Amino acid sequence: MSTSAEAALDVSDFVLSILSNAAQHTPVPCLAIAAGLALGLVNLIQSVKDNKEAYSQLGKDASEIVSFIICHDPRARQDAASLPPVYLKQTEDLSRTLAEICKFVEEKLSRNRADRLIQGRSDIATIQEYRERLKHSLEVFIDAAHGHK
Repeated sequence: MSTSAEAALDVSDFVLSILSNAAQHTPVPCLAIAAGLALGLVNLIQSVKDNKEAYSQLGKDASEIVSFIICHDPRARQDAASLPPVYLKQTEDLSRTLAEICKFVEEKLSRNRADRLIQGRSDIATIQEYRERLKHSLEVFIDAAHGHK
């Protein structure tokens, strides 16, 4: 893995450890789950043997969205009962997406070397799709946190 990818994962792992602890105290149901899943994803990615840069960027994207929600979205500190249902659904959807990504990475890690090489290009396309989904989710949270949606 390139040094920048390793550094990004190390920072993400450190940040997500802190965020995971902070999320345990949030009143928003799926937020602690999302932080734990993002941390688990970063840990899984550190074991990836192929397409390391692409997986590293996926881990960075997961870190960024969870970091934004916990640190910059004021709704993350509100009582869950006072939150709009759309926000609760957004956090549930994020948790589901992160769980799906973790499952994808776990499946890739269980493949033998030949299968990893054969399916490498397909993996890149899937990683890009996941990154686009995470970026879209981040945009939705940013817009909503700033009162745009």
